[in-house]
Amino acid sequence: MHELSCAPLCLWAAIAGLAAALASFLVPAAAFTIDDVIYIDMARAFATRGSLFVAADGGVDGAPVLAKNLMIVVGAAAAPQYPGGYAFIAAPFYALLGLRGLILLNALSGIASALLTFSLARRLTGDRRVALISAGLLVGAGFWSSYLFAVWPHMLALTMLLAGVRLAACAL
Repeated sequence: MHELSCAPLCLWAAIAGLAAALASFLVPAAAFTIDDVIYIDMARAFATRGSLFVAADGGVDGAPVLAKNLMIVVGAAAAPQYPGGYAFIAAPFYALLGLRGLILLNALSGIASALLTFSLARRLTGDRRVALISAGLLVGAGFWSSYLFAVWPHMLALTMLLAGVRLAACAL
């Protein structure tokens, strides 16, 4: 298989990463769903207290239904129903830039997912055109742009999955 030189790919990756980083500061920094609020609370709790519990009183003030439907109450504390790994990765971004840091994390993850898709397709097929089409389909034919500048960790999860598959493909 024919490997692509890193120079052009690295240049495009740097340009795309910089553009995504800058754009992440231009989109509204707000929670759009209750899930966003919980992910923000997860990052904040880990960044400020080193805790995976988002509420210390066993519930969410003024909204007990959240504790019942979206939290797991353990003793006097409430933990989100979502995996805690996000809090570990997102906490430094939240500590540095608050909510904008979480959007930046997703924007950078989105660029990484497109590059990993290209790299994986190139590795498996040896065809640059197929790799470009594969990355283009990811970017243009799905929810990629919707998740790129949001708080939801979908981009981060996709990037981690693609990184694992790409590493496995190296063994082929």
